[in-house]
Amino acid sequence: AVDGVRQAVAAGASYVVLPELFFLTSTSDLAAASRKSAEVIEALSAVCGDARVALSVVESMAGGHALTAVLLGRNGIALRQPLLHASARHGWSQLGDGLETLDCGDAHVAVLTGDDALYPELGRLLAIRGVNLLLVPAAPLAAWEVRTGLAARAAETQPAIQGAATPGRPEADGPRRLRRNRRRILSQREVAVYDLGGLAFELYRRDLLTEEVMVRRAREVAELDDTVRDI
Repeated sequence: AVDGVRQAVAAGASYVVLPELFFLTSTSDLAAASRKSAEVIEALSAVCGDARVALSVVESMAGGHALTAVLLGRNGIALRQPLLHASARHGWSQLGDGLETLDCGDAHVAVLTGDDALYPELGRLLAIRGVNLLLVPAAPLAAWEVRTGLAARAAETQPAIQGAATPGRPEADGPRRLRRNRRRILSQREVAVYDLGGLAFELYRRDLLTEEVMVRRAREVAELDDTVRDI
C-alpha cells in the first residue's frame, strides 16, 4: 500500500482511497488491530506528500474500539469519521454521534465507512453542508452496494464519490454467514423504505419531486428485496 500511494502521488493524484481495513485479516484482537492501524497511519502519512489518503482503521476510544474512516495528510489524521450505524459485520465497533467534514481548498471533503455510505440521509446531510467530494474505503458484501447504493448517493446529492473496495472478507461459510448477511440487508431495506417516504416529502417541499428520482430509489429497494430472496 505504501508503494502504491507513493506511485499515485508521483503520478499527480490529489486523493487516494484504500479498501476497508486492507491491512488486517481479522479483528478478533482489537488491541492488536488498533496498534497495526497506528503503524499504517504513520507509514502512509510519511509518503502522501501534498495528497490526501482515505482509509479505514481500528481506533481505541472510550469504552472500546471503533471502525473509523480517516483522511490522512503529511501530518497524520486530518479528518476522522467513526462508524455511525450499527453493523453486523462490525458489531464490535463503538458508534460515532456526528458527521465531520474538511475544507481541503480544492474540495470540501467527507469520509464514510462503506456501511455508512449506503444510508441515504448521510449523503443528503453532507450535500447540505457543502461537501462535493465523498471518499469511501469499503469492502462490499454484495454487488448492489457499489452498483446502485453508492451510485444512488451520487445521483441524489451530487457530491463526487471516490471509493476503493475489495470483496467481502471471508467469514465462516455456511448458514451463520448467510443469516448475518440477510439480517444486515433487511435492516438496510427497512431504512431505505422509511427513507423513501422522507425523500418524497423533502423533494416535494422543495418542488424537486420527479418520477425519475422516485423510480430510481424504489428500484434500489427492490434490488434489496431480490438480494434477500437470493440468500
